Parts: sequence; structure tokens; C-alpha cells
Amino acid sequence: MPIPSSPHLEDRIHGLDAFRAVLMLLGLTLHGALPFLDEFESVDAVLGALYPFVLVRIFRMPAFFMLAGFFGALLWKRRGARAMLRNRYQRIVLPLALFVLVLPPVFVLVGTLGADLAAGHPAPLAHALQVTRSSALPVHDFAHLWFLYHLVWI
Repeated sequence: MPIPSSPHLEDRIHGLDAFRAVLMLLGLTLHGALPFLDEFESVDAVLGALYPFVLVRIFRMPAFFMLAGFFGALLWKRRGARAMLRNRYQRIVLPLALFVLVLPPVFVLVGTLGADLAAGHPAPLAHALQVTRSSALPVHDFAHLWFLYHLVWI
């Protein structure tokens, strides 16, 4: 049974919203830095860049999931179990179901096309489309959508 609404219960927790935004910006920063990690000349330079990368990564995802659990519990408390489950279904399960069907063919197409272009294949687009039609589905893993899969269970 949902708790009766009161002005202070409906207020947003702006500090936690800001914290979640910082975690997402850290994710953009980390993923933006990935292509440059193999450009360093020495082992010391790689390790110097890798330590902050790993430290941020091992902090960011658990903090993000903890916030997701907190906000899920808050939604349950404010609106009840049915509304919370409906919200999670619309915001997590449906996007996962949609994009787990859309992204694998795109990844196969782009990856094959890039490899064919680099190798000088005579008909790269036709070959990439053929490979995509024959191998993109069924999906065997969640690839870049692993976090949505985990959020479903959290």
C-alpha cells in the first residue's frame, strides 16, 4: 500500500540526482579515453593512465547500481509495488528487449564492414550484409547491454 503523499515525500533528492549524473559523466570520460590507452609508448605511461581508469571503473558501477536500488526502493515506497514494477518494466525491461534485438546486427554489420574495408575486400558492403543476415541472431549475450540485464535483477 503506498504511503500517503505529502510535500516533503515528493521532493527530489537533488544531491543523488547530481551524483548519478557525475557517475554517467565519468562513464563518458572512461569510454572516451579507451581508444587512447593503447597509444602510449612506455609501460609506465600505460600503467599511469590505467590506474585511474581502473579505480574509477571499480567505483562507478557499484555506486551506480546502489543508486538504482535506492531509487527503486524509493519508488516502491512512494507509489507502491505495482507502480514501481510497471516503471521498471517500461524503463529497463522494454529497452533491453528492444535493443538486444537491434544492436547485435548493427555490431556485426559495422565490424564486418570495417574489417572488409581494411582488408581490401572487393565487395565489402555486400559481404557485410551477408554475414549480418546469417550470424547476427539469435543473441547469445547482452554485450553492451549487460548493465540493463543486471538492473532487471536489482
